[in-house]
Amino acid sequence: MHLIDWFRMKLGVQPGAAAFSQEEEEMAAPAVEAVRELAYLSCVDSIARLVSKCEFQTMRAGRPVRGAEWYAWNVAPNRNQNAAQFLAKLIHSLYGPQGAALVVEASGQLLVADSWCVDERAVTDSVFTGVTVDGLALPGPYPARDVLYFRLSPGSMRRATNRLFDTYGPLIAYGARTYQASRARKGVLKLSTEQNARATREDAQRQNAILQDKFKRFFGAGDAVLPLYNGQEYQDLSGSRTYSQETTRDLRAMIDDVATFDARALGLAPALLLGDVAGIEQAVQYTLTACIDPLTRMIEAEINRKRYGREAVLRGDGVHIDTSTLLHADLLGGAASVEKLVSSGVFSVNDVLRKLGEPTIPAPWADEHFVTKNFAAVQEYLKGGREDGNPAPERVPPEGGGRAGDRSVQRRGPGGH
Repeated sequence: MHLIDWFRMKLGVQPGAAAFSQEEEEMAAPAVEAVRELAYLSCVDSIARLVSKCEFQTMRAGRPVRGAEWYAWNVAPNRNQNAAQFLAKLIHSLYGPQGAALVVEASGQLLVADSWCVDERAVTDSVFTGVTVDGLALPGPYPARDVLYFRLSPGSMRRATNRLFDTYGPLIAYGARTYQASRARKGVLKLSTEQNARATREDAQRQNAILQDKFKRFFGAGDAVLPLYNGQEYQDLSGSRTYSQETTRDLRAMIDDVATFDARALGLAPALLLGDVAGIEQAVQYTLTACIDPLTRMIEAEINRKRYGREAVLRGDGVHIDTSTLLHADLLGGAASVEKLVSSGVFSVNDVLRKLGEPTIPAPWADEHFVTKNFAAVQEYLKGGREDGNPAPERVPPEGGGRAGDRSVQRRGPGGH
């Protein structure tokens, strides 16, 4: 028997045993899996909340109108879901293991499918069969022209992030177990050499099992007494530690790394997911550019080509997803910008009120566009004329020098007084 094996036998550790017990491994596994789910689902939930905040504008000849289609996408697409719940299910399916989302229409209601099978074809319509929604099997098959099929990329982002976590996850598990071990109570048990020299392997294993059971109950109890026999002496090595230098910062940093990996994979700014307020405006702009705008454009294109068609889209009909509503509008801080938008004719008064989330004014003038007299065609300035046909006033320097003034003067003829 080797010397190391003899010491391991005396301590009750079998040769080749792992640094952590199977019980510790089993306790750490659910926590590590929770980190994986929390990081990814937090990203997907953030995307779903942002998309549900957008307005699905229905257009007719280039002008926004509100009807049954607008109601379906912004209020209630079916009897059992509102628009936010419907879009949340759609986004979670899109970023789920399938990497796609299927929306079918049944009895005039829009439904997000839970499962389906697709026969993809290159030239003719793909065919969807086995469509189920909340346990209900819908009659099929469905040709591609009769469904809305959303797909971001050929691969599944969920599977890609899972493969990354399979490498990074054990590091988190090891860090958690190491942190727990650093706070555990440790000690030295001195045994009689003569007594252990006469003991066989079976006697040593039996004695160690009894001692381990005693110490396990002793360490797990609040107030306890440990009985020891002749030739046994226990010395506590833990001391009176305060743990002032031991924190979970390293473990938390590894968990934040997982969230950062998932956020970057889905196009989100990690600062939004981690709650960092520094540079929040730049983080929001990055998320809109890299994630929300491409996603909503894909959803918008699928709706328009399936529910409207080419001819209707070319004449200005269809759905437009307005992402400008995602940014919080400061009513008082943006008063000057509002005035410029109205006075330049870009927005009407009701357009501004809709952007601010305020009730509109039920009057015809509130939907008109106004332009101040400060704006005119370039040709009018080149002519130098005014609305009454008279010459424009001449800009002359004021008396006594200084900068040029805006005084209007009347040009005198030769010899005039």
